[in-house]
Amino acid sequence: MRFMRVTLASLALATTLAGTAAADNWAGNTVSTPYCGGNTFSTCVSIAMSWSNNTGTSTVVTLIMSNQSNDPGLKWFSVGLDNMPAGLTYSGSGALGFSDPGNGHSGGMFPPTVYAMGVNGGADPGYQVDRTFTFNFSSGTSQNWTTILNAAGVGLHAGGLNAADGSSCSTKLSVTSAGATTAPDGSKPACEALDTPTNVVPEPAAMLLLATGLVAMCGVGFIRRRHKA
Repeated sequence: MRFMRVTLASLALATTLAGTAAADNWAGNTVSTPYCGGNTFSTCVSIAMSWSNNTGTSTVVTLIMSNQSNDPGLKWFSVGLDNMPAGLTYSGSGALGFSDPGNGHSGGMFPPTVYAMGVNGGADPGYQVDRTFTFNFSSGTSQNWTTILNAAGVGLHAGGLNAADGSSCSTKLSVTSAGATTAPDGSKPACEALDTPTNVVPEPAAMLLLATGLVAMCGVGFIRRRHKA
């Protein structure tokens, strides 16, 4: 009889623990190579996302994104999750502050539905800086959050740089759990020079001036040698 009571208690505990599963990780979390968006003007990030429970009426998502782009002045405007079910409610906090639905994180290449946070005017990410965002999702009915979140994309809108002709340059990217990246350039050709390595190619006039100077120096050296002789 005692054995049965212990067995039933163990089963009850196992059932309780199963109902409150441990944290789960996003299948698209970056292992080594960061995700990049854009063409020659690009933004690269590493992603680490997890959530507190697999099923239920609510879950807390922790999204950590590490900036991998070393563009001086680059700003992040919004971070969010797309391709999510409609009808969820959410709140959150993060390195950009919370703004619903996030500045510049809707429409275009972002699959609906989007839940995002951002800040007007953007925030300077620095370089190799981890930024943490917390999303608190809730629903009127029980949800399989693992299925929902592994089907979601992680999106970023970054920019705030100006090209030489005054063009405002930005990049949007959305990464799926399978590692697929959707990221049109979305900027003008002048913006591409911002990500081009600075290899200065001398202009023809500068080359001619340099050559003339060298010839003149050689001539002076030759004349001095003749005088000494």
